[in-house]
Amino acid sequence: MRPDESWAEWLQTRLAEWAPQGIEPEVGDRRAAVCLILRIGERSRSASGPGDDPSILFVTRAVVDRDPWSGHTAFPGGHIDDRDADLLDTARRETREEVGIELPRASFLGRLDDIRPMTRSPSVVVSPFVARVDGDPRITRNHEVERHVWVPERALRDPSLRSEVVLEAPTGTRRYPAIAYGDLTIWGLTHRVVTNFLAVAGGDILAGARPEP
Repeated sequence: MRPDESWAEWLQTRLAEWAPQGIEPEVGDRRAAVCLILRIGERSRSASGPGDDPSILFVTRAVVDRDPWSGHTAFPGGHIDDRDADLLDTARRETREEVGIELPRASFLGRLDDIRPMTRSPSVVVSPFVARVDGDPRITRNHEVERHVWVPERALRDPSLRSEVVLEAPTGTRRYPAIAYGDLTIWGLTHRVVTNFLAVAGGDILAGARPEP
């Protein structure tokens, strides 16, 4: 990174050079988009390192019957519908509806790899987008969102916050990598998006290879 280049500018360059891996939808697949929102602020005088001090918006999904991601930590997002010109519009609309943040297209820095649930249930392909906001945007949650948390980007890189989620299934015990930030547990699809983001941003122990789709 150049001495005169902010972290956000450097990241935008990285994302522009990144070739996101798409997933070709299969018969019956739905398409969805999520938005990883970076809140950019100046580093404090005591903070180490150059550039900006970003944080990332996470939401906790409201508990709803028959929702496979009920209560999970997630990014704002949802399924594409007829109102959307494309998946970027889906990410913008869902962000506006769920947390009240209006994101112009110019605020988007790039796109990450497509992902789908490892169990293939529900049958959906998710496209993650990265957007930037400055200052402290007002959050207005709708009924789909229980709460929101801004997590410092550096916390996602902290080895001491590495954790795992253990689930019992008919096929046996399954363990999933996770990040524990306070009482927030980041795992599953959201953890895989974070892993991909850190791979683009570079230099993290989570990064170095693309996560499995």
